[in-house]
Amino acid sequence: MAVFAGTRDVRSLQDSYRFHKRLFQQPPYPSAEGFKTVLAEIRDPAIDEKKICSEQFFDRTLLDELKAK
Repeated sequence: MAVFAGTRDVRSLQDSYRFHKRLFQQPPYPSAEGFKTVLAEIRDPAIDEKKICSEQFFDRTLLDELKAK
């Protein structure tokens, strides 16, 4: 994180981590809405969007198993 933030100040890095951690669901499940957005961006005229379900592109099984432990 320090490399991307461009700082080695431990306090700043910890504060930033704590702040941003609250913004994301734990564990970080993929969202159907997020995939719908991606599918809309990579739209292909040859694909019938009504036949595509965004949930078919991700599997939450592993995250569910980790959360149960």
